[in-house]
Amino acid sequence: MNISRAMSKTRVKLHGCWLELAYLVCALVLLAATTIVVGCGTAPMGTESLSTETGEVQATATESPSGQDTGSAGGSAGSVSPETVEGQVVFQAAWGEEADHVGLTGGGEKGELRGPASFTIDGETLYVLDGVNRRVLIVKEGKVINAVAIDEASDPTDLAVAADGTVIVDDSQGSREVLGYTIDGRLLKTIVPEDLMPAILWREGETVYSLMGVNEQTLQSSYVPIYQEGALQNVAEQLDSALDGCPVQNGAIHVAAENGKVTVSKVGNGETLLSVTLDPTVASPVEFQEQVDGKVVLSFLTESAEQGLQRKAWLVGRSGLERSYDLGPEGIWSYEHVRSRVTADGSVYVMTTDSGGLTIKRFDLS
Repeated sequence: MNISRAMSKTRVKLHGCWLELAYLVCALVLLAATTIVVGCGTAPMGTESLSTETGEVQATATESPSGQDTGSAGGSAGSVSPETVEGQVVFQAAWGEEADHVGLTGGGEKGELRGPASFTIDGETLYVLDGVNRRVLIVKEGKVINAVAIDEASDPTDLAVAADGTVIVDDSQGSREVLGYTIDGRLLKTIVPEDLMPAILWREGETVYSLMGVNEQTLQSSYVPIYQEGALQNVAEQLDSALDGCPVQNGAIHVAAENGKVTVSKVGNGETLLSVTLDPTVASPVEFQEQVDGKVVLSFLTESAEQGLQRKAWLVGRSGLERSYDLGPEGIWSYEHVRSRVTADGSVYVMTTDSGGLTIKRFDLS
């Protein structure tokens, strides 16, 4: 498999500001005016068009390859009006070095600040990547209960928590390593080849995967196991067995972005299980996650002259778009600190920052 080196740096103009991204991600698909493909080019079985002026999602029925009418939202033609969901604050932290604070450096124009790069959720526990203070904050019920020191990481960009509790930190932009911190205090390391740029760490079952690049022939994103059976893997040795698509329990999810349109498809056992195209004005990375019932939830920011920046979410299944959610307006203080996570229980977690500190909210879509 020929992995492209084009993953190393991507500059994208969003909302009038230049945002320099050092990675594309498995669960985060950065959308620009040009085409960025993360996933396979499966032909869509249903197409949904989002009007960002009204917030209403228009669904149109198309024919599947078998000639059957796949329908649209919920299996019937028509429109899907967004449901308004209020977010619940699950964690807040002020800027600083104290045990329950998060670090911030830099200043001046937006985009020059360095602060919390990412977070993740494991059950009821939040893990916040506080790279400035070189630690991972462990949060339960809104309070910091512990922290994992990551002194070896110089520029961490993402993290994941393995099934055995090991905290995996991607520091490929800094030390050129992926680091593992076990619950018994051991430090694990694996070197990342210089011509590759790992990205979001994605956990599926007992394995943590990392996005490593894009296949130059198929334009599908490639993922390799980075942590298995209690050990970090040799990245270079994994490249020949890289997986196409983001691995999920019964197959893979592919997300493609072209000119603001987002197409998500799920493939398993040699067949396309779902394929949906959304047509909003996208202004952020796309976060997605398979649900326990096999459907997929997506979340990202949209932008319109009328509504400005809005956080949206969509539930898609075999029949197409099923539900649409309006999670409210979102002011952007620093683009680098905007991250979200979708969990398998139908929750969207959103991390934002302002001059006072960090806030993480949970939106319950169930």
